[in-house]
Amino acid sequence: MGNKITIETIKEIVEYGTHAPSGDNSQPWSFRFLNETLYIYVLPEKDTSMYNFEQQASLVAIGAMLENIKISSSHFGYDCLIVFNESLSDNLVAQASFIFSDIKENEFFKWIKERKTNRKPYKTEKIPEFVINEFKKQEKDFISVGLRMVSDLKLITDISLACSFNEKIVLEDKRLHDFLFNHITWNKQEDDIKKGFFLDTLELDGPKKIAFKILKNWRLNNFLNIFGISKLVASDNQRVYEQSALIIGFTSKNNKNFNFIETGMLMQRIWLTLTKYGLFAQPLTGITLLKNRIIKEGSDVSLSEKHTSIVNESYNTIVKNLSVVDEFVTVLLRVGFAEPPSASTQRSSVVIVVE
Repeated sequence: MGNKITIETIKEIVEYGTHAPSGDNSQPWSFRFLNETLYIYVLPEKDTSMYNFEQQASLVAIGAMLENIKISSSHFGYDCLIVFNESLSDNLVAQASFIFSDIKENEFFKWIKERKTNRKPYKTEKIPEFVINEFKKQEKDFISVGLRMVSDLKLITDISLACSFNEKIVLEDKRLHDFLFNHITWNKQEDDIKKGFFLDTLELDGPKKIAFKILKNWRLNNFLNIFGISKLVASDNQRVYEQSALIIGFTSKNNKNFNFIETGMLMQRIWLTLTKYGLFAQPLTGITLLKNRIIKEGSDVSLSEKHTSIVNESYNTIVKNLSVVDEFVTVLLRVGFAEPPSASTQRSSVVIVVE
């Protein structure tokens, strides 16, 4: 291996990088390689959901992907230096340069492709203290974001209820409803082609899977809302969320672009740590991202008055139970030991524009 990084090595590093979580598996990134530098862009058209106000949900996903790139670079013998573009001019998020060295392989490299989102109920078995301490150790590497963790079952129950209102809103707001169902892939054959949000990752049993397919039709969905289907789905999700050993909240002093990127980087580091110790996680981001939209939009809020009120009350519950003061909660993870997920989302083939 020479000192200059090759496009072949870059492709391998980026392939590991893209094994990162993104909203509804939107994978909102693209890459350009020029003069031994990798340029990373956000693709706004990949995630047009209401959650992704000013691309900030996508920035969390790209942050997780960048963390993977930093980690995987070590496997190929390179230090990776990342420079961020706060303005996002021309949709450029960051550029990465690679310095050949005798760097030791990062301990998290082997867990990158093992990390999975798991939407099954978890055991409430306590997380070992040494694992909690490792989370705190990882937090110190990031300057703009932090962690809040709760393991008390009463607090977890309150947060679970607050987060479950996201599902109620999704089934009552046509824009959120349509975005979700447009990204669902309904069988393995379709997912192999489209590489979308695979139905089996939702961990629905037979009757619930049939009901979910019915809810794809907005008119039927809206009719069933008269009889409380949105409340029923939210309650069902609440029961799953409650079966967790730990809730981790990622906090930021403000909602600038860089903070969302660092949130994704820290989240990925924590998630890889979980994977290392046989733990699973599921992001709970709906309420926090909608709250960010409400804050940013001010008086010109896109949500209905009813849903705005639900988001505000739910977010206040989350903040209170995480004991957050003067900070913004960007992302939540529910954590615990569990059976492996039934399926996982696939990654699109890596395409890098070389100039």
